Amino acid sequence: MDNEICAISVALEAALFALKVLDRNGGGYWRDVIEAIERAVDNEMQVINMNFGSRGGFSSLETACDYAFESGIIPTAAAGNSGNSWVWGDNVLYPAEYDSVIGVAATDS
Repeated sequence: MDNEICAISVALEAALFALKVLDRNGGGYWRDVIEAIERAVDNEMQVINMNFGSRGGFSSLETACDYAFESGIIPTAAAGNSGNSWVWGDNVLYPAEYDSVIGVAATDS
């Protein structure tokens, strides 16, 4: 729909769910992230958007992301905007680094 200012409701039948895993300062525990991913699978959600990232990953987080993907969910996550440094190489954050997750980042300022 168009209200002459912007587009509204591009997915009229969409249902949005917020599974809060971080505190007001952006801190939290990976076990809460994993539990939220499992809850998304249990509730047959279609897309998971994880707008956070970490320089390091670990097997239980990767297993949860793989589980979501194999269950038909599209996991997406912030890739970070550090690019490909000549010193450090690929700077994609986890969980976006996992094969089962679509990384999302900016291409310029």
